[in-house]
Amino acid sequence: MTRRRLAVSTFVVLLFSILSVRQVPVAARGAETFHLSKVFSEVNPCTGKQTTGTLDGFFVVQSVVIRSTRLHATIHANAHGLTTDTDSNEYRVSFEGTGQFDFSLDDLPDSVEVPVHAEAISKGSATNFTADGVLTIFTDGSPVELVWAPSCG
Repeated sequence: MTRRRLAVSTFVVLLFSILSVRQVPVAARGAETFHLSKVFSEVNPCTGKQTTGTLDGFFVVQSVVIRSTRLHATIHANAHGLTTDTDSNEYRVSFEGTGQFDFSLDDLPDSVEVPVHAEAISKGSATNFTADGVLTIFTDGSPVELVWAPSCG
C-alpha cells in the first residue's frame, strides 16, 4: 500500500461548514466544491518505472442536516491528468471515489473514509495499471490521506 498526505485540509472546512445550518428541521445545502492541483508520482507495478505528472482534482460535498441533530453528507472526489514515466511513456490518469455518511451532530467522527479507484492508461504501448484504496478525510483539519495499492491491469 502506498500512503500519501495531500495538503487539502481546507476541504475539511467545506465538509464541516455545513454544520452551520443546524437550527432548522431539514436543511439542504447546494454542492460545495474544492479544486486541487497536485503533483502525482507512482511506480507502475507492471514495469517498475516511476511515472510523474500533475493531476487536477475536484471534491464535491453535498449535505443535509436532519432535525438539527443528524448530518447526511455525500463526498465525491475525482482527478484527471497526464503523467510520464522514466522511458517517456505517457499515461492518462483518472481517479474517482464516492462516499456517503450519516452521523449525529453531537458526535462527529475523527475522520471519514471514501473508497477510491484509479486507472493509468498508456497513450502508447506501455502497460496500463490501476490502484484501489481509501481517501481519509480528518475532521481536525489534518491533511487528507490517501492509501492505495497499485496493481497491473
